[in-house]
Amino acid sequence: MKEWFTHNIKNKIIALIIGAIIFGGLQVLSMTALKDVYLFDWLGRRLYCYVWIPVIWFTLFNKLAVSYSITLGNLAATITGELLGGYIRGIRMERITPETPSDQVYFLSGHDGVFIWAAVLAVCVVVGIIIEWIIGKRKKRVEKNAKT
Repeated sequence: MKEWFTHNIKNKIIALIIGAIIFGGLQVLSMTALKDVYLFDWLGRRLYCYVWIPVIWFTLFNKLAVSYSITLGNLAATITGELLGGYIRGIRMERITPETPSDQVYFLSGHDGVFIWAAVLAVCVVVGIIIEWIIGKRKKRVEKNAKT
């Protein structure tokens, strides 16, 4: 029986280092250079919604495809959420006139970056799970062929 922790330890360490660099780098940037950028500030104050915890868990249990998809998906989702959210906000802000009611102004001036971040991250997680499933199927097929 393989030890769950020591199996594939080199790849696990690499995945954890990459995750630490990306999540740590985003956190530091969010608290310093990008603290005035909406989504980076919002996520930084919430420690990236603790998305890094499942990365550690999936890495330890040798689900590296899911781990990488969450890590890289978080980076892509953060950038996409900020850029697309800001773009959508800019389009909506153009609709505001002096006659616009205050509740409408509040709605139109909102930034949807967090929702975009969550949606992109969710898609990346699903893609990682599908990749992990395909890898598992291939491993079983190879093991089956090796036995025969």
